[in-house]
Amino acid sequence: MTRRQFLKKSKKALKDTSHLLVMVIEITGKEDRGKLSPGEVEEKWEIIRQEIESIFAEYEKIKPPSKCISIYRRILNILISFQEMVSYKKDYILREDLNKEKIEKKRHKTSKQMEILWSDFKTLNEEVNTLFSKK
Repeated sequence: MTRRQFLKKSKKALKDTSHLLVMVIEITGKEDRGKLSPGEVEEKWEIIRQEIESIFAEYEKIKPPSKCISIYRRILNILISFQEMVSYKKDYILREDLNKEKIEKKRHKTSKQMEILWSDFKTLNEEVNTLFSKK
């Protein structure tokens, strides 16, 4: 695989992931405002989790050039972190034994995780776009 082919596939994986990140922000906002039932929230988180796994499985198959191993690993790490965050969020929604204070703490924790993930994602996305645009 050439460097350009690798960067093109990386760009696609990041674009697909960005769509899911936006969905997470939308779902979280609706969830916080009480506009979604717990069943709807669970269903939406499951859809996102499956999409992340699909992106990861497809991206993991590619064989990057040796010069691009670092970017490849960073993208895989972003996808893993994102999947873990979504799974964690989905799991605490299903827990009926949590009181409102615990749920709020868990929401705050995932909100912080999301901020870190979004920051890392933006940095990596800019780097891939810059490398892709170079000849």
